Amino acid sequence: MANEFTLTARLAASKGGSTLPGTTYNVSPSMSGTYMGYTTQSIGTTEESLTLPPDVATAYKVLLVNNDATNYIEVGTVTTSYKFRIPPGEMLLIPYVVSSTTIYLKANTAACIVQAHFAEV
Repeated sequence: MANEFTLTARLAASKGGSTLPGTTYNVSPSMSGTYMGYTTQSIGTTEESLTLPPDVATAYKVLLVNNDATNYIEVGTVTTSYKFRIPPGEMLLIPYVVSSTTIYLKANTAACIVQAHFAEV
């Protein structure tokens, strides 16, 4: 079946008379997998892996939301190597995670709650 996913992205900015017009991009890809849901996890200042239910056995999409008001969360796919950062109150969408990939998370100075919305591709 087609169009089971809906992904929307938009980045707009304005400062000092300069603007970046916010073009909205929408895609609706098909979904072969069946498992989807969301979970919350407390992320400490020591590296830990994102824990998803064992039913998520194939590639998946994930939206990570940092629910903390003060601290950022570092994100990577190699232990101790963090290529992404989720600022307080913001989110990170990873549109395709290969099934054998481990996502590592680490909070900045205090534990943070991350909410992970996921769906098998």
